[in-house]
Amino acid sequence: MFLSRWVLPESPRWLLALGRTTEVMSILESACKFNGKKLPPNLDKQLLPGANDEPVENVSVLDLFKTIQMRKRTLCLFLIWFSVYLVYYGLVLNLGNIGGNLYVNSVLQGAVEIPAVAISIFILLKGGRRWPLSLTMVISGIACALTVPIYLATADMQWVVTSLTMISKFCVSSSNAIMPVFTAELYPTTIRNIGVGAANVSAGIALMLVPYLWNLSTLHASVPMSVLAVFGVFGGLSVLFLPETGGVRLIDTIKEEKEITKIADIETNENKKINNNCCT
Repeated sequence: MFLSRWVLPESPRWLLALGRTTEVMSILESACKFNGKKLPPNLDKQLLPGANDEPVENVSVLDLFKTIQMRKRTLCLFLIWFSVYLVYYGLVLNLGNIGGNLYVNSVLQGAVEIPAVAISIFILLKGGRRWPLSLTMVISGIACALTVPIYLATADMQWVVTSLTMISKFCVSSSNAIMPVFTAELYPTTIRNIGVGAANVSAGIALMLVPYLWNLSTLHASVPMSVLAVFGVFGGLSVLFLPETGGVRLIDTIKEEKEITKIADIETNENKKINNNCCT
């Protein structure tokens, strides 16, 4: 990761949003040279900011909570990242606590990871983000919840518990692949890295709690899986409060985000007035 700083170029879109056109041109020229292509004529002039353009905005972590829409988006993502990491690592790091053979469980959880990630890549390339992320999280939580009656009823159906755990692991592995892409696309370019980094804070808190999760089994053997079920379901439902980003043009600045939100509010109010007039 450290060496990639000198190998991977900076994002041209981010540099352009900050007004650093000289660096953008340098990266584009290197890319064209590598691919054996030529840049369009006068591209450097097209990238230069116009006289009427707004000055480059300075952003900070406080901008994640500046508007109502941004606050809602940020808080939902905090819950989503916390839930995905709690369920994912709650299952991965506690394979020995779900019962059955530890080595068989390890092989199975590795086996379900590969198709889960492969399917997620296909979904990201061909489909949306919002519904796939929501459904995989909810199904993962439901699979955990279905183990609770078995813990309460009998200890002789370990194969069912293991099967449901692997279904949950499959779904949350898919969620874990879709979630970072969805998060990055929800934020404007100028604050995208701050938004993703802030969401990772809640994921880190989940990781700190995971080692103590199975201590709750002293209350009852079903309590740890119940906790995972609750966060899986509620985390998945919170995704539905966020907009779809698949196939949608990404926003570059917070100012642009505010303008789009303002236009959407005006259209919503106009539709309400039309509906009220129709009803009367």
